[in-house]
Amino acid sequence: MVSTRSSITPSGASTFRSANGGTADGSSSTPSEGGATVDAAANGPSEPACSPTGLSSLSDELLEHIWELAFADAYQTWPFSTILVIRRMCRAAIPAWYRRCDLHQAVATFDSDVAALFRHSHEREHLRTLVLQGNGDPTPCPFDEYLRDISGISTLQELILNVEIDTPIARPPPSFPALRRLRSDSGHLATWILQGSNPALGALDLSVADEHSVPCIPWRTLRYLYLALPLPRVLQARALLKGLKSYDENDELAAAGLRGMSIRLGNSYASEGLEEARTVHQELLGSLSKTGIGRLRIYEPAGEDWACAASASPAPSITSLWFSCSRGDPDTERWTRLARLLPLFPSLRRLELNDFKFCYLSVTPADDVSSLLHLQQLAVQHPTLAAILLYFKHTQVLQLRLSYSGGMKQLWATRSSTREDFTLERWTVEKAEQNLDEYW
Repeated sequence: MVSTRSSITPSGASTFRSANGGTADGSSSTPSEGGATVDAAANGPSEPACSPTGLSSLSDELLEHIWELAFADAYQTWPFSTILVIRRMCRAAIPAWYRRCDLHQAVATFDSDVAALFRHSHEREHLRTLVLQGNGDPTPCPFDEYLRDISGISTLQELILNVEIDTPIARPPPSFPALRRLRSDSGHLATWILQGSNPALGALDLSVADEHSVPCIPWRTLRYLYLALPLPRVLQARALLKGLKSYDENDELAAAGLRGMSIRLGNSYASEGLEEARTVHQELLGSLSKTGIGRLRIYEPAGEDWACAASASPAPSITSLWFSCSRGDPDTERWTRLARLLPLFPSLRRLELNDFKFCYLSVTPADDVSSLLHLQQLAVQHPTLAAILLYFKHTQVLQLRLSYSGGMKQLWATRSSTREDFTLERWTVEKAEQNLDEYW
């Protein structure tokens, strides 16, 4: 099924066109001020009366940006009729509506879905993000052929692949001239795409578990890297470190464009793959001081003690750290492990802690934060958090956030300078981050 923001089930070109504001015979129709459909050519242009305090008083650029923010919320479903209010509002919303397209359903429908995408130029000209999802047995469906066709969409900037490919791809790789971000659950597809020409690619998001499918990461040209290997193996660790060691040995890491990195190796519940994860962690921590990375995101695997940090050099470029601890341990042990890492980041300004037991304070109602989290009560109920606040009093950290996996809230505190304490009365509860974009 081809869908954008609404639930559309096309049964041919006429159905698709009618469902998206056109007529079955291909003529265009435009919503009027009252929501009815009128012929734009017959009635001529009509604009709503502007209100000094209404949306109609805003510029087209600002209206388009407002709709873009509205459609970007993954937790909000918008029917297509939402934008069929007035003609000017519709014109502003259409580019944002078609900015993302999802191709998802049974594998057998991919042919018709991709064909429908290429039939409608009005959709392609606004397309920025394409999601390709495959359900069922992917063997009879040549996803690489679809990707070669999709690479011809000149406006495509983000490609999300939730598809399983069991074998390497032998065909020549495609070229994505405008692609800025690649997210893939398939190591084979990612390897194949990265072998092609992707001059604008700046962000790479890989979540792969199969042993032989870790691509060669373009360390020199990437700006942001998210890497998740649930069960790393020896071959995976070697493949990851191959390019990094080469740049490190030639003193080329400083010239690389990498500015943000997220690493999730091993398993937060079980220690399977721990030794390989430690090998990668040691190499990465040893290389951080030679890069210009400013934001770092670490998921701690079960059993990791971060003893490798003792031999690493400080990385003064890192100013933001997100740290998720492994499950099952007391907060005191979690903090002891994290404390081994923190000396590597002397310029740290922002720290976010995830899945510590005291992070569940983030469910505190906003009106009760200042009354329930006073220092005396905190020292009794959450002594580890009280100790952390005292520790950060003597560091450069200005902002501390608490969150937990699956939570919709964050609890955070700031201070205006290093001369001040973190005053709990200034803590506020906010909606949790739903993606990694803030860190990028």
